[in-house]
Amino acid sequence: MEQTNDTEISCDCGSGKTYGACCEPFIKGAAKAPTAEALMRSRYTAYVHANISYIKSTLAPEKRKEFDEAGAKEWSTKSKWLGLEIMNTKAGQPNDSTGVVEFTATYKLNGKKIGHHEVAEFRQDKTEGRWYFVDAESHEHADGHGHHHHAPTAPVVRTEPKIGRNDPCSCGSGLKYKKCHGAA
Repeated sequence: MEQTNDTEISCDCGSGKTYGACCEPFIKGAAKAPTAEALMRSRYTAYVHANISYIKSTLAPEKRKEFDEAGAKEWSTKSKWLGLEIMNTKAGQPNDSTGVVEFTATYKLNGKKIGHHEVAEFRQDKTEGRWYFVDAESHEHADGHGHHHHAPTAPVVRTEPKIGRNDPCSCGSGLKYKKCHGAA
């Protein structure tokens, strides 16, 4: 059987390109990801290959100190990565250095298929020309519970007047609210 070179196989990010023509140059440091989406795709591929040093290096510098390398490595190596779906990409104006990528990364962990849905924020350092992952909102869906858009939670609307700190406490103690139930 003929052995294939990693650069000739399809890229794990699902772009349809070969690994060598897609994420490999970014992961190996031969090129910089040109867009927020390209960086996000390469980060997914780095998780597939358990290249945690790349994941850390593509974090915004202010986020690196809180990065759990051991936890990321464990998640990366224990998971069987099944695919990536890009749902939405928002980039700013041509001179804007921010981007948002919404995606679902599907993987199997401990026999359970999981969809990790994330809306990730990216920032480009114009001096370096390098994109960085900044932050994200995410949640997961178990197998059989495909992605659905979650209804935004309604704000709490007060129906009763707010008790002021110096008003009498509503419990009837005779004390000011701040000295009674407001002190808790």
